[in-house]
Parts: sequence; structure tokens; C-alpha cells
Amino acid sequence: MKISAILCTARADYPVTTAPDWHVLGGPLACLEAQTFRDFEWIIVDLGHHHREAWLSTVAPSFPVRHVPIAPNYWTAHGRRARAHSLNTGIAEARGELIALFDDGWTFPPDWLERMWHWHERGAAVASLYKTARAPGEPAVWNDGREQMLLDGVCQGGGPGWPPTYGGLSVSAKAARAVGGYETLMDAGWGLEDIEFGRRLQSAGYPVVLDARVYIVAHPTGPLLGDVIHDDRNTLCCENLLRWKIDRIGRGILRADEPMGDADRARFLPRCVYLQPDQSCGVYGPGHPCSQGEHVRHPDPTHPDVRRALWGEP
Repeated sequence: MKISAILCTARADYPVTTAPDWHVLGGPLACLEAQTFRDFEWIIVDLGHHHREAWLSTVAPSFPVRHVPIAPNYWTAHGRRARAHSLNTGIAEARGELIALFDDGWTFPPDWLERMWHWHERGAAVASLYKTARAPGEPAVWNDGREQMLLDGVCQGGGPGWPPTYGGLSVSAKAARAVGGYETLMDAGWGLEDIEFGRRLQSAGYPVVLDARVYIVAHPTGPLLGDVIHDDRNTLCCENLLRWKIDRIGRGILRADEPMGDADRARFLPRCVYLQPDQSCGVYGPGHPCSQGEHVRHPDPTHPDVRRALWGEP
């Protein structure tokens, strides 16, 4: 097996607001069926595993599919979506040499996996660029400042933390496991676990590239699974965590490619500052509403607060 395509979901069955008849797994299934690269499996790590089996029994994919429940942990017990823990579950389950990570509510072009394998053979990960879907029938538009970094369609990167990695990342399974997977402390909040993981990969010497042909289209999504997620407040803890890690790395306490792990939870959690629906979070840019239940844009890598949080710049 060459590629394990991993989807983590905590959404309701029909979350795409512009396509209410589109099942949460239906769009990704159609995109995977259309892939020109065929040696892959699909791993679905699902907080809704208890009821999604019925839908899966009605489809017959042409590739191997494994539907995996997420193991309970500290964060799921507290009603969080536990995205880092879900991603680590998928990485542990993967049989492929390369891992391709993507989210619910996304679609991607037919050569998405093929381009990821192309770069894997050259020793690099690929961070997918982002487009946003608008009204049905209208073309998707770029919603990602990183495309401005591309020269002749490719950006080869420039050291740890650059280019920043969001979701839609391809990474060697060996490299993902070598750096300890995703930082589970990020599950106190949500939104920066992909960037923190990519920064550790790059610090460990694993390059990340941008390729104009590797992109995803994000479709507007609705509710999470209310029966298992009852606390989805956004939080400043992810920004605080990154600052704290950078300080510890600078003092030689922590390697740049090392996750902290749950042992640091008791010392870190008091630093969490949860945002109320009417508050804004500086790391996402001035004036951006981090409303409860609202999809929050990824951080702007040119914003001074983000650069200080991620790379320790003055």
C-alpha cells in the first residue's frame, strides 16, 4: 500500500450548507473514486462511528476503506472534538508509506494523490493550498495567502515553520511517527494543530513544499455532532502553547521536533483563555470573530502576531 488517505470527522451527516443533500462522506468518496493514482486506502476516523456504519453499508468503493472509531481520552471525555487525537489515531492505523490528511467538507482534484506521491518520491511533504466554494455552480476562489509565495507553480520552503502547514498535508508515515504525531495538548482548543505539527516536521529536517496543483476546495459546513461534542469553544491556548514551546526550545528544555505530550497538561492548561462568542482572537488577525460554532479561518502567516507565535520573531 502506497498511500493512506485519512479523513477525520466530527460533523453531522449532512453538514454542507450549500449542498444539503451531500452526505459528509459522499463528497470525499466521489473525489477519491476519481483519483488517477490508485494504490491507496481510505481511513475514516469518526466521532460519529456509532451511526455512520449504516451509510457506508450502502456504498461500494473501488478501494479499501476502514471506518475507525476514536478511542476515548481526556479531551473526548470533556466533550471536545479532539482533532489531534483523531489524526494520531489515523496515523497509527495507516498501512501506507505516505499519509494524505484531509477534512470533511472538502473536495480535491483528480491528481491530488498523484502529485503528493510525486513529491514524496523526492523526499518532501506537500501542504495543500486552499480554495473556498461559493454558491452552487460558481467557481471556487482562492482563500489562501500562501499562493502568493509560489514561483513557477512551486514553493520549496525556507526553513522550520515556512511554508506554514494547514490541513490537507501529505507526509511520510515514518516521519509523522518519528516526530511523535500531533500535539494532543492542542485539543484544548482547535485551529493550530496542523501548523505546530508542520513546524516540528520541518525542524526535524523534513521539507514541506507548496504546489499550485495540490489544493483543496473547502465547502461551508454546518453543525458538529452535538451528542458527543458539547464544548467547542475556541481558545487562545494554542497560541500560548506555541509561545511556551518556543521558549522551552530556546532554553534547551525541549527539542524543536518533540511534542510535549499529556504529562505537561497540568502545567499548561491554566494558561488556556477561552473566548466568548463576541470576542476576537489576535492570532487570526484583527477583528476576526472567533464565534462559537463558526468556522474560523486559518491564521494569516504575514500577521505579526502569528509570526511571533509560530516563529518567535520580534
